Amino acid sequence: METELEINNISFRIGKVDILKDIFISIEKPGIRVSLLGPSGCGKTTLLRIISGLDKPSKGSVMFRGKDIAHVPPHKRNFGMMFQDFALFPHRNVFKNISFGLEMKGFSRKEIAERVSCMLELVNLEGYDRRDIKELSGGERQRVALARTLAPYPDLIMLDEPLGALDRLLRERLLADLCKVLDGTGITAILVTHDHQEAFTASDFVCVMDNGKVSQIDSPERLYKHPVNKQVADFLGFQNITTGKTIRDGKYILSDFDSVADYSLDKCSPSLNVKRIDKNIATDGDTVTLLIMPDAAEIVSEKNIMQENALPKREICLKRENVIIGKNSLENNTFPDFFEKETVLENRVHHCNNIIEGIITDAYFQGAIWKVFIKTSHGKQFSFNLPCDAKVAKKGEKILLRIKSSGIKRLDAEG
Repeated sequence: METELEINNISFRIGKVDILKDIFISIEKPGIRVSLLGPSGCGKTTLLRIISGLDKPSKGSVMFRGKDIAHVPPHKRNFGMMFQDFALFPHRNVFKNISFGLEMKGFSRKEIAERVSCMLELVNLEGYDRRDIKELSGGERQRVALARTLAPYPDLIMLDEPLGALDRLLRERLLADLCKVLDGTGITAILVTHDHQEAFTASDFVCVMDNGKVSQIDSPERLYKHPVNKQVADFLGFQNITTGKTIRDGKYILSDFDSVADYSLDKCSPSLNVKRIDKNIATDGDTVTLLIMPDAAEIVSEKNIMQENALPKREICLKRENVIIGKNSLENNTFPDFFEKETVLENRVHHCNNIIEGIITDAYFQGAIWKVFIKTSHGKQFSFNLPCDAKVAKKGEKILLRIKSSGIKRLDAEG
C-alpha cells in the first residue's frame, strides 16, 4: 500500500536564514490527522505552503500517494488549505465563497446547493448564505473559511490555526465537528496550531517543531507522557523540571535540589526513586534531567511517613539493587559484606523517597482538580494537580507530597 504523504528531507532557506531544516514526516495511510505544534516562527506555516505547492523547498521532496508532486501546480493537487487570515473573497457572499471550489470542479447547481447547506450547518451558520462577507464578525468569517476548505471534497486539507479567533465553547464544538467530518470522509488532515490541547484533541499524531526542526513526532498520549527533551516539555507547559545524578549503575537517581524532605532514619542525602528508563543511564554520576508530572502527587502527613519508616522487628533480606542504606553507602556506592545477613534498617526505595516538602504559594479550585503551587525552602517551585476532594492546606501553610515513581520521567537535557 502506498504511503499517503511523505515529506523527505525538506529544507527551506531565505538568503542565509534556514526556515526549515531536514524535515522528515510520513503519513502512512488516508484519514490520518497530524498536527504541527510549535511556537510562532518555528516553520509550521512554511511547511504547509511547501506541501500545498505555494512555496518550493530549497531541497527535499514531497510525495503524495507514491508520486512526486514537486511539479504539480497548487490548483491541481486537490489539497484544501485554510489560511490564518481566511483569504475570503470580499465581493462574494457567504454562499458564493463556500461554493467557489465546487464551481471550479464543475459540480451541478443542485450538488452545490446541497453541499453548501451541509457546510453551513456544520459550522453553525444556517441562514447566513446570502450575507455579505463584510457583515460578518471575525469568528463568522473564520467559520466560512473552514466550510469553503471542506466543501470541494479534497484529498488532503491543511488548516493554519483554523480555530484561533473563536471563543472557547464554539472552538471546542467546531473542533469536535471537524473531527467527525474527517472521520466520516477519510480525508487526511494537517493542522497547524500553537495550542497543545487543540493538537491532542484533533490529532492521531502530533509533530512538535522548534526553530525549523522536528523535535518529536508521537501520538498525543505518548507525547504527553514521554516528552523527549526539556524543550518539548517546556512547550507542553510542564513546570516541574529538575536535574539529578545517577547511582548504583543508573538504577536510581539522586535529585540535586534540596527540596525533597528526608525522613530516613539515617539521614541520607535526599533522593528520588526513579527506575532505569533506558540503557543510556548506566554510569554512576551521570547527570539527568527529570520531569515530575503534575498529576503524580498525593498529599501525605509527616506522621504517616515516620510510621512507614519505623525499624523492622525482625531480620529481613532484600536484594541489593532494591535497597539503599546508610550515608556511607550512598557516598561510596558500596554495600557492607554483612548486608544480606543482618537486619535492614530501612527500605528507602519504597518508603522514604519521592517526598517533596514546601509552602503553598497559591491554590485554586478548578472543579475537577485543585491546582496547587508550592515553593520549597531552597526556592524550588512546583505545581501539581490534586484531586478535587483533597484536603488542601491554606496559602502559606506547609504541605508534604509523595510523588509516584511512574510520574517521574527522564528527559534529554538538550532541546
